[in-house]
Amino acid sequence: NKARVEGSIVEACIVQEITNCVSLYFSDRVRTIWKKNPRYNNGGTRVQNDGCTLDVFQHVGNLHGRPIARELSRDELNAARLYILTNCSAVDRFRETFEDEKYASHPNLTSEGLDEMMASEFVEWFEIACKEDPNSDEDLWNLANGCSSRAYSYSSYDVNGFRFRSEISEKKRRRLKTVNTGVCLSSTANWSKK
Repeated sequence: NKARVEGSIVEACIVQEITNCVSLYFSDRVRTIWKKNPRYNNGGTRVQNDGCTLDVFQHVGNLHGRPIARELSRDELNAARLYILTNCSAVDRFRETFEDEKYASHPNLTSEGLDEMMASEFVEWFEIACKEDPNSDEDLWNLANGCSSRAYSYSSYDVNGFRFRSEISEKKRRRLKTVNTGVCLSSTANWSKK
């Protein structure tokens, strides 16, 4: 109504408020303007972790395809363990102690040098430190003792609204418009060495 614009504005505001209020009563799976589900999220399945409470193992996602078992090499296993240890909040106090010890014993240590020491020494140091610490709980004890070298790979994995595919899976599907064959991690690198 061009003669009474205020009435049209009020009517639109009332419709918006009613829609917003009513949408709060819908199930989480019902998509509304205010509750949009991510593209690759249908609730996910929590991987059985035998009661482990460490935050690094609490992500919910969906596996696709049949599992293919393989043995990890020693380098791959160490890289996986280092990733878990550096991304687990329960290990933060150990990591800080490790860094303090390294800075104390090497006064001119750079952050790149610390990263190299972390990659080469932290996993073994954590095993010893965790076993000597009386405050370590069962989850940290298990984390310090390591894990199996057997790994299972799947064709793709949905997590946090994204789908990550294996390289083999992407090569089989030629019409894909995106490449999601890996996970990028921010890190520091020494680019002066070639």
